[in-house]
Amino acid sequence: MQFTLNHILFALVSAGVAFLWLSYLKTVDVFRPDSWQKLLLSFFTGWLSVLPPLAGLYFGIGFYERDTLGYFLFDVSLVEESGKLLVTMLVLRFLVRTNEPVDYLVHAAAIACGFAAIENMLYINEFGINVMRSRGMISVFMHMAFSALPVYYYTLGRSLGKNKTQYLLQSAAAFILAVIMHGLYNFFLQNGLFILSFFLFFILIEVWLTQVNNLLNLSPWFDRRKSPDFKSIRIRLLSGFVLLTFLEIYMEFENRRNALGWLGYTLQITLLFAVPMLMIMSKFANLRLIPGKLFPFGIQLLNTLKVAGYRPNRDDTSFTSPLYNLRIDTAAETYLSAMLYGPVQVVEILSGSGQGHVINGTLSEKYWLEEDEVYFGFVPQQYIYAEGYRSDLWLLKAKTQGEYLYQGCPEALVYFLPEGSETVPGMPVSSLSARIRCYLKVPV
Repeated sequence: MQFTLNHILFALVSAGVAFLWLSYLKTVDVFRPDSWQKLLLSFFTGWLSVLPPLAGLYFGIGFYERDTLGYFLFDVSLVEESGKLLVTMLVLRFLVRTNEPVDYLVHAAAIACGFAAIENMLYINEFGINVMRSRGMISVFMHMAFSALPVYYYTLGRSLGKNKTQYLLQSAAAFILAVIMHGLYNFFLQNGLFILSFFLFFILIEVWLTQVNNLLNLSPWFDRRKSPDFKSIRIRLLSGFVLLTFLEIYMEFENRRNALGWLGYTLQITLLFAVPMLMIMSKFANLRLIPGKLFPFGIQLLNTLKVAGYRPNRDDTSFTSPLYNLRIDTAAETYLSAMLYGPVQVVEILSGSGQGHVINGTLSEKYWLEEDEVYFGFVPQQYIYAEGYRSDLWLLKAKTQGEYLYQGCPEALVYFLPEGSETVPGMPVSSLSARIRCYLKVPV
């Protein structure tokens, strides 16, 4: 009877961890969200992806001695990643109709969650509930991240209209990279190289967030007014894994029945595991939604370990500081980002009456110039001559300090560009000429 109850508990814990990650995927898919039915269909179909590795274990198929690097690369990671990718291709081809680029990544991750759920049940059956402390937070995500690599390049190539041969080759290279990273990750863990395995985990967090971010930005239904509920994602992930840690502590207390040993164990997992992992989990709630913008991959380890304190642009913090992500929009910049690629009215603010000349145009682009200063391109409909300056493009700088709204609309300063100049990253701000204090609104 006890054996049955343990297995029920193991199944519930594994299902709870899977639900946390599936709810994360559901929240991130914000513009055209798929239903829970479609997400669960991918999740349960992902159970089939465990058949190749289980068959290999059952029939004793293997080419390398156990626990060697070759074993983890070929007998484990190659088989597992091939199984997940095959199921992903079949699901996306025959079972799930995708609406936007990010759907490919979401369903590939849901399938990886299905694989990890079965794998987790096998692990906790063999080693006990305490393995879920690391497997729930790290291993499930790593399966999602490995599966996402080839799917991302396939989706990106199709979304950007690239040559089919080119993006298929890129996807194949990404699959090989996923196999190598998966094998190395298992090899590091098996040989006690935990620092290297955590470093790989940090890298894949950044890669995963960049992939999700870029595919969201390419959505044909992009809407700046919609954004994932970052707060709910963070609370859900953190609270779920806090409960998992407390469950492990309780079960350890039941096993030890020794207050001193139990307290030492609790202190150990709290200081060495729970606190750092809770800090890292908060990273999963950070995205930078800018329509059409593709961010390059980059690693910010110090940023990864920071729970809060991200600072917006231009708050007198040095641009070179590694502790802050200076590209997070201020409130006024968020307002202007929501107006991108649409008609707007620039209304001059006069010192006396407060309202002056109205200029119609289009908010055309978002630029990062010297020291990561954010400017918005404005193409006026009317021709306004200013000697020595371009009349076809202005730059708008959102007000970032103090009261940033005027009559309920975001304030900005209009800058003129010298004739013949181009807006490129690193362009000196001193070459611009501030001309008009204004606010922006969408034409009625």
